[in-house]
Amino acid sequence: MKVNTYKHRLVFLSVWLLIIIGLCIYPGWECKALIFGLIFSYPFVLPFALLCEDPRVIVLLMFIISAIEVGFCAWLMDKCNISKKIWAVLLFSIIAGVGVIYTLNDYGFEDWKRSPEVSAAMESPEVSYNPTHSDFNKEILIPKMLAGGMWGLYLTAVSGFLYAVGKFIYMRTSQMQMRNGIS
Repeated sequence: MKVNTYKHRLVFLSVWLLIIIGLCIYPGWECKALIFGLIFSYPFVLPFALLCEDPRVIVLLMFIISAIEVGFCAWLMDKCNISKKIWAVLLFSIIAGVGVIYTLNDYGFEDWKRSPEVSAAMESPEVSYNPTHSDFNKEILIPKMLAGGMWGLYLTAVSGFLYAVGKFIYMRTSQMQMRNGIS
């Protein structure tokens, strides 16, 4: 009896949705973190990007294709009955992605404060802007960490997909060998 469960689809798509909501709340300066978090889907969107110049349509397609990619990888993991241990790998990969982005983030508060955009806002007579660490966290740090978490999710989804494909091929070849009487 074959049991088809939805456990991986539920977990992976829930985590994807949480990170996407976080990226929508904190998209980063000029939405760079949001796009960086979705860039995994960009090669599939590229043909549409060449035909359509509206960035909103391209970002919407990136959302849709990103969800389809994660959902398809999780579907195959469900189909091949991959163990729930992949959830620990998912958690580790998200933490590792956040850690890598945090470590590679050499763009500190002082650098951000001296950036042309922030300097222009500080020197503007119409706006009395004084940059704070909270502004830096909302515009730079949190979005980059969310994008790193998204890359950890992608890494785990693709790894689980490849493992499921290998398991599927192994199961098929062993079934064929048993039918043919080869040990």
